[in-house]
Amino acid sequence: MEPRSAVLSLRGVALSARQRGGAGTVDFDLAHREVAVVELDEDSDAGAFVDICLGLVEPPSGEVYCLGQAWSVQGYHDRLAHRSRIGAVIDSQIWPAH
Repeated sequence: MEPRSAVLSLRGVALSARQRGGAGTVDFDLAHREVAVVELDEDSDAGAFVDICLGLVEPPSGEVYCLGQAWSVQGYHDRLAHRSRIGAVIDSQIWPAH
């Protein structure tokens, strides 16, 4: 799926510096009205995954797109408006830092 046709797209995204460079990177697309269950090997990556998807932090590598536009080129108000379209529920003992 092209980033333009997805609500949320991750391309070659590493959740932490230890995953940078291909092994363990994430390619992910979520279309309008789709729901996804994402399981991660490390509970500590759950908070990073949510923060990266919401555009709160830049991934160590790769790019995240919201509605076809990279989070990295969106301004503060655009990011805030787009975040209202993304939800997350985390089944973990770790609460993500927001």
